[in-house]
Amino acid sequence: MNLAGSLRRIGRTDIFVSPIALGCWPITGITSVDVNREDSLLTICAALDAGINFFDTAHMYGYDGESERLIAAAIGDRRDEFVIATKSGLHWDESRQRVCDARPETIHRECRESLRRLETDYVDLLFLHAPDRTVPLAETAGAFYELHQQGLVRAVGLSNVTISQIEEFRAVCPIEVCQPAYNMLQREIDQHLLPWCRQQQISVVVYWPLMKGLLAGRLRRDHIFSREDGR
Repeated sequence: MNLAGSLRRIGRTDIFVSPIALGCWPITGITSVDVNREDSLLTICAALDAGINFFDTAHMYGYDGESERLIAAAIGDRRDEFVIATKSGLHWDESRQRVCDARPETIHRECRESLRRLETDYVDLLFLHAPDRTVPLAETAGAFYELHQQGLVRAVGLSNVTISQIEEFRAVCPIEVCQPAYNMLQREIDQHLLPWCRQQQISVVVYWPLMKGLLAGRLRRDHIFSREDGR
């Protein structure tokens, strides 16, 4: 399989990505079993060899940014060949509990931390990982707009949002990508979100297309999950 000849445009940008991305949450080993650094690096390299140029990570993928650091180690000095998407707005606290924080100062700080881990001076796509109910979306959008204007972010996206939230956000900051869950068992976006995004020329880049591997045809019906397996 080689995907290099079938690149697709992100929104109205000049960013082109392979139709399959590598989701880089499992390589951190937080909710996946039998994960180690060597195999994680080999996974990224196998994706590169298959023609995948699109890597999806986040500030909170790994308790100390392991996912972003692994991507940097794997691509080395070939940064310009690849499209990197990362996310801000969620992080781990000192007790390793997930915290939603989309205050403007947090978005700025997390973006710069991600840039250092990725060893790059820009990211191709920066997503708001999830809306923060305690912070007006317009304030969060303002931070994303500033990062885009500063050239630290080529394009902006939203994850885990509704149509009304997209409209509220893009009144302040243009967006090019929406990222919902979508697979054979989770098809809620078919009814409203997907056709609306098509009409608005917003690209849809889904997560969980194989439902965390549960739909990949690799597990027996009598498979017994270990306690460490987040599925």
